[in-house]
Amino acid sequence: CRLDGAGVYVAISSEAEYINNSSKTLRWLEVHWYDVLESQEGDWVGLWDQDPVGALEMPLVQAPASGHEGRIRTNETWDGTMVPTNIDG
Repeated sequence: CRLDGAGVYVAISSEAEYINNSSKTLRWLEVHWYDVLESQEGDWVGLWDQDPVGALEMPLVQAPASGHEGRIRTNETWDGTMVPTNIDG
């Protein structure tokens, strides 16, 4: 995906699973890719829980990225924590 305009982003699913008597909400992480004009066999997208520079071999999720655009829903979840209360600069 080294083409101008192509990209990958992580999104939080709008679907949720409620646990602990509905006191906690889990949402799945999704990986999306777009504008891949010349995908090649072996291309893939991944999700890491650390900076992948120098450690590409250890993603939480790795899936083939075939086609112009697509998405994968991972088994990784987000529980709403770690969101800053002040997002001003």
